[in-house]
Amino acid sequence: MHLDYAHEKLTSAIRVLAIHPAKIRNRLRAANDALFTLREEHFPEELREDWRWIHHQMTRYGPEFWRASFSDEEPKQVATAVEHTMRRIRPNTAVEIARRIVHLHYKVDCLLYPR
Repeated sequence: MHLDYAHEKLTSAIRVLAIHPAKIRNRLRAANDALFTLREEHFPEELREDWRWIHHQMTRYGPEFWRASFSDEEPKQVATAVEHTMRRIRPNTAVEIARRIVHLHYKVDCLLYPR
């Protein structure tokens, strides 16, 4: 478990969510730049379900591919799973993802720095 690393990445994501000058979906896409290296193993068992939910919601539509109908070429990826998902989700779903990122950060912070 690498809780310090997870804390650092979540802190960066929250900073982006708070100050990025775009709408919520674009802020989440930008926050993903901080989060994309996080894995379940970075969290203690009791927080892994929280992380799985966030990760699933951020990538649930998978990458977007384009295939030329007139060609036998392999399909080309035109958007990552996060980019594709952020274009398709509802704004209130995006807000819930952001809320859960903040809440997960709080839980990690409490484990690292008990009060």
